[in-house]
Amino acid sequence: MRKRTAFFIRGLFAAFVLEASLCFAVPAPTGLLCNNKTNPVYVDSPEPSFSWSASTQVAYRLLVADSNDFGQMKWNSGIVTSSVKSCVYAGASLSGNTTYYWKVQVSSASGEYSQYSDTATFRMNLFLKKSSFAGGDINFNEDVGSIGVGDLDNDGDIDIVLGGKGAGAMTRFYENDGMS
Repeated sequence: MRKRTAFFIRGLFAAFVLEASLCFAVPAPTGLLCNNKTNPVYVDSPEPSFSWSASTQVAYRLLVADSNDFGQMKWNSGIVTSSVKSCVYAGASLSGNTTYYWKVQVSSASGEYSQYSDTATFRMNLFLKKSSFAGGDINFNEDVGSIGVGDLDNDGDIDIVLGGKGAGAMTRFYENDGMS
């Protein structure tokens, strides 16, 4: 009787371990970064870069949407066969002053897919291109990558964001507080 009980318990344990390993064979990606930042605001590149950590990956699929339910998709990378855990946005133009949501899933060499990662966000800056300024010439310092203008803090006035580029680049936010 003891042998049967011990055999039954071992069998039950083996079945549990097998089922658990099948359910979670490929862990979901973690450590999601956009332009090397976690959930950045004021992304100043029209083609942001995405990266993530995954314990195993031979392919991935990345989704970008303008709502957290992913109802209106801005970009679906499709299945990309690659062990590289990063990519650059290649979808429709992104709108300035808008928050976007993204997530990624990976697959293993055996073809099993992970669950999607937790959802991450990024917020696009407002862009001002040199050619679009009608008020006169702007002389850009070579370290200025982009300029964003708009009501970035939602207080009813115009604010400015300067995005740097190159080594040691910084982003500066000039908040208009309505004072002269």
